[in-house]
Amino acid sequence: MSNATVITEAQLQAMRAKVYQHEATPQQTERLRLKALSTQRTARWPNTLQARRDAKEQARRDRLAAEEAERVLIDEQDAEERTELRRRQIESANKMLYDDTDRPKALHSKMLLSDVMHERVAQMDYAQQIKALKRQQDDAFLLQQAARLKAQEEAELAQLQKAKRKALEQRDAQMRQLDDLKARILAEREASRVEGDCIRQQAMEEAEELKQKEAAMRARAKQANLETKKANEILLAFKKLDAQRELEADAAIAAYAAKKAELAEERKRREAEREAAKEARRQAMHDYMEHNFLQAKAASDARLARDIQEAEDRAEANAAEEARLRQEELESIDRSRKRQMEIKAAMAQARKSQEAQFAKDWLDRLNQLKAEEVAEAQARLEHNKQYIAFLQHQIDTKVARAARQKSQEDEEDASRRYMIQEDDETFQKYADVCIDEWRRQGKDTKPMELYMDTLEKYGNSVTRRI
Repeated sequence: MSNATVITEAQLQAMRAKVYQHEATPQQTERLRLKALSTQRTARWPNTLQARRDAKEQARRDRLAAEEAERVLIDEQDAEERTELRRRQIESANKMLYDDTDRPKALHSKMLLSDVMHERVAQMDYAQQIKALKRQQDDAFLLQQAARLKAQEEAELAQLQKAKRKALEQRDAQMRQLDDLKARILAEREASRVEGDCIRQQAMEEAEELKQKEAAMRARAKQANLETKKANEILLAFKKLDAQRELEADAAIAAYAAKKAELAEERKRREAEREAAKEARRQAMHDYMEHNFLQAKAASDARLARDIQEAEDRAEANAAEEARLRQEELESIDRSRKRQMEIKAAMAQARKSQEAQFAKDWLDRLNQLKAEEVAEAQARLEHNKQYIAFLQHQIDTKVARAARQKSQEDEEDASRRYMIQEDDETFQKYADVCIDEWRRQGKDTKPMELYMDTLEKYGNSVTRRI
């Protein structure tokens, strides 16, 4: 029921009216006439619903026609573009195929050689320019070096002259100093002489005065001796007091030294205790590491022994398993050999039976073959007759085919010569264009011209050699 189509009763009546042709009644005929008259009258009215429907339908048809025309135009443009693209692709493929042939490849190699020669000439020119620039740079460097050396020589000469002038000035200053020194020495000598006279006079006066002073000094000395004696007594008392103070200071120093020695001993004792503690910690660490090493070594030896024992156990198990498998394999081989012998005996018996049956069948077959040979000889005779007739027909056919093939080969040869001539003309035009382009670029075209001359002289064989 899901695929059933539901229609209305009016649609069903319309379908029935189309299928069954009933005779129209007068009322129906009048109604149809009036409807046709009304339709004819209202067809010219633009503001009716039907007219608007017709206008909308016409606008829709015009729009669809315009869209279809635009699509057709676009399709034509696309077709033209595809055709142009296909033409360009075909031309590019043909160009690639043509460039892949011998003569264009050889011409391209000569063009490449011309490019290489042109590039080589440019490189040589560039190298000459570089050499010229280097030569100019060397000349400029030599000139600069010469100018620098000349400037240095002038500077050194100026320094020498300056040093010479300075030495001369120094010598003049020294001479002036010597003259001044001589004059000052002479003046000092004269002054010393005058001063000596004055001193002599003064010495005589001072000697007299000294005698007077010595008498006064002797008197003062007596008084000083008395004062000195008193001072010595005071000094002895002071020295005794100073000695007592020194004794007290020595005692204090000795007590300080003893305290310092005691502190030094205490420091040494504490240092010894610290060293002993360090040594004890070091020994404990050493004992701990030795203990751990011995434990690890014992564990490693135990593990190694366990691994060795497990390896030996596995080896023994593998050897036992291999022995068992070898025994099973030998038993299987023995069983297989016995089975093969039984099969060979059965096959020999069957072969004897088959040979007896074969001999009987072969005798029957020989008799049958003899009869068939007689029939085949008769049939072969008929076949040979038909074969001879067929061979004669083939000969006639081959002769006619050879004549047609000869005519076709002549036509193909003429067409091939025309194609070769056209290809030669095309290649000549292509080569002329390439040579003109290379000549326009200022490159050497001698390799291409030599190749074209050689090609014109020897033909396509030179292309194969190249």
